[in-house]
Amino acid sequence: MGGCVKTAPGIPHELIPAGAEAEWISYKGDVKEAAVWLGTLAGAGGRRATLLPSGATLTAAAGLGDPPVSPPLRYLYEPDGAVVRAHLVAEAAAGVDGALLDPRIAYITADRAVDSPFCARYEVLEVMPFSLKRLRSALRARRVGTVT
Repeated sequence: MGGCVKTAPGIPHELIPAGAEAEWISYKGDVKEAAVWLGTLAGAGGRRATLLPSGATLTAAAGLGDPPVSPPLRYLYEPDGAVVRAHLVAEAAAGVDGALLDPRIAYITADRAVDSPFCARYEVLEVMPFSLKRLRSALRARRVGTVT
């Protein structure tokens, strides 16, 4: 016997019952909801991120451990919000053969360009120390408009 409870995507992980599988679902990059699968409907992974409309799914990998940390390499990968919410950043990093820029932040860096449905990829053109003044100056020099 099994069941499913639809919940808000901000559900704390500690509220997910033992033996259940939690699935975070994003639509076009926005995390929309979470589902908690119970009983016979629960998968073995415990956590899952599903991206719509593609249907790509990432599940927890047993024994993966924490990804390495590295200074910026040629590419920056930003995991989808469902991947971050499901605590599957290590799995996303492994999928692009990457490392974290910082152990507390979900940005991944790698030397190779890898297509992944779970991450947006950006090429790193320059690395500079953090300074809003220096950043604004560099963007003006490159005639860059709006930046997110």
